[in-house]
Parts: sequence; structure tokens; C-alpha cells
Amino acid sequence: MILPENRRRIAEEILGHPICDRGYSTCPGEHLHSHKTGKRDFRVILDPSMGPPTFHCFHGSCSEIVAEYNKKLRQAIGRDEWDGKQAPITPRAKQKPQRKKPTYNLAMLRDHARNCPVPFSHEALIRHSPVEISHMTPAETTAAFLQATYTAGQRILIFTRFYSQGDYLHQSPDKTCRLSDTPGVVATMSDLPTTAAEGIWYLVQPVTGSWKKNHNNPDENGNPKPGRRHAACCVSFPYLVIESDEAPEDLWLQSLVMLPFPIVAIYTSGGISIHALIKIGAKTKEEFDTVRKHIITLLTPLGADPAAITAVRLSRLPGTYRQGKTDKHGTYIPYSEPHLQRLLWLDPTADSTPIFQKIKNKLKSIK
Repeated sequence: MILPENRRRIAEEILGHPICDRGYSTCPGEHLHSHKTGKRDFRVILDPSMGPPTFHCFHGSCSEIVAEYNKKLRQAIGRDEWDGKQAPITPRAKQKPQRKKPTYNLAMLRDHARNCPVPFSHEALIRHSPVEISHMTPAETTAAFLQATYTAGQRILIFTRFYSQGDYLHQSPDKTCRLSDTPGVVATMSDLPTTAAEGIWYLVQPVTGSWKKNHNNPDENGNPKPGRRHAACCVSFPYLVIESDEAPEDLWLQSLVMLPFPIVAIYTSGGISIHALIKIGAKTKEEFDTVRKHIITLLTPLGADPAAITAVRLSRLPGTYRQGKTDKHGTYIPYSEPHLQRLLWLDPTADSTPIFQKIKNKLKSIK
């Protein structure tokens, strides 16, 4: 019998990187990732009981390179494990044709954006926002956003550090407390944060605020680590976020206002990205995932990042400031002055009417 160590040796030779004992390694397409790469994003599956040997990456932007490496891996292991004997010929099960994953298509985005008869700017959206935000200070827009999107009593995690388990807990409409990194430590009353080194995020789904075991995040002994930001901590899944780092900003904005989805809010990241918060009203993660598949199919060709469309998603908190960014090499680059994560549109009663049509109807009624 061929030992798993043999497969590991072959896989490491193909990757050019070591594989840790839990099967994690460095993705050969990491340079193509549109979001920061986590330590567990790329996994190597070599156990024969789990199917064919496989390289698997959480990010979709590197799928072509990973597919090529999978081909090399399976060919190399197949050659190594073949014993020279003719295997019995068995009928091959008829497989269903696999659908191709949707990919970004600039021409399709241009065609869709062209349907918008007038160009839209940040100022135009702010001016016509159903909730009047043009006169608000940044702190006032943060409060208005949270009050408009979450009902009384719902709890929202706020992050000043992206990889923390939540730095603040906001309970709608106006109660906020500072959280400890350690379970069992009592939270302290606090104001909402207004600025941070790389900006401020919020988890878009309401949570319990309590620590719960995360069975998808084991420690070195295989025991689930406690966390506050995983799916088991969410009480429902009312929202879905779409964003794009590939689509030109003007075309992406024109495309957003033409979408027939209940877009509750549009806001900037304080960088190059514009986020849209879509109301889907899912009660469970299973309901969310059903909607997610549909959204990915429709919007990935227009530039939406499929890797960002997840049930447990952090998004930029509008009305707060971002002081800098970390580049792909891990170097922090401060901005010359803080960038505002700007709220452009707020509509708590959003329905499937495209934003452009709403504004058009509003202008007609004024006339």
C-alpha cells in the first residue's frame, strides 16, 4: 500500500512549498487573489478515502491556475502509484456536464451600464437618497445607517481590526460596548469607533454577541476554537454584500443603479471599492446560500467579486474613517489624510425597483 507521505512528497514538489500537518499550504495563484489571503485558504487533500488528490483554494480568482496544478498532481500520483497491472475495465458512470463558473466580462458590464441613460456620481446618489443624508456629519450617517438597517434589539459586531473576533458590539438603536478579546471578560459601555488604521468594518448579519465553538476553526489539537463571528453566532441572514475591485468605478456605479434588487445602502470602502448592501431576508444560512448562487451567476460577469458574497461577511461601516492600507506584501501604507467610508445611498424600505427608476419617479412627482 502506498503511504500518504508519498503523496505529500509529490504534492510539495509540485507546489514548491511545504504542506503543514493539517493540509494547508501556499496557493500557486496567490498573486491573483482579490482579497487578503488567509492561512487556511489553500488546502491539500491527499487522503484516498476523501476522493481524488486535490488542491483546493477558497478564492475563485485563481481557479485556472489551481486547475492546472490539480492536473499535474493527479498525473504524478497516478504514475507513482500504478503497479503495472491492468486494472479491470468497468463502465464509467455517466457524469453530468459541469457548468462553467461565471467570470467577469468587461464588455457585458459596459452593455449593462449603457442602459442607464444618465451618468451617476456619488453626489447624485446622496442628493436623491430616500433617507436624507446630504446634511449629516460622518458620525450622524453611521448612526442613521445602523438605525435604518437593523431593528431595535439586534446586535451588530463592529471591527477596528479585521481579523479580531469583534472589537465593539452595537445594539440597535444606540447602545454600544467595547469587547474583550478573551471570553468571560465583561464588556464596557463605549461610543462607536470613528477611525482606525485600516478602517472600520461591521458584520452584516445580526449576532448573539456571545462566544460559541467554531467547528470549522480547530486548534492544533483539533478542538474547536471559540469565536463571535462565525455562522453559528448569527441569528439570521437578512443581508448580502456585493463589491468589485475589478470593474471601473463609473461603470460599476451605473450598473448598480440599474439592478432590480432591494439595495438598502451603497457606500465606499475608503479605497477603490464601492459596496452595495442587498436585502434578501434569509432566516438561515441554507436560505442565504440558495440566493447567493443566483446572485453570483447574475452579477459576477458584471464585476461582482464572488469570493465576497458569503453568509458571514464583513463590510465597511459607512461614516467612519480609514487611515491607510496594507499592500499585498504586508506593508502598511498610511494615507496623507484619512479617507471617509462615505455613505452614498440609504433606503431601508428598498424593493426590487432599480434605483434609477426610483429617482426618475421622484423627479416626475416633483414636476
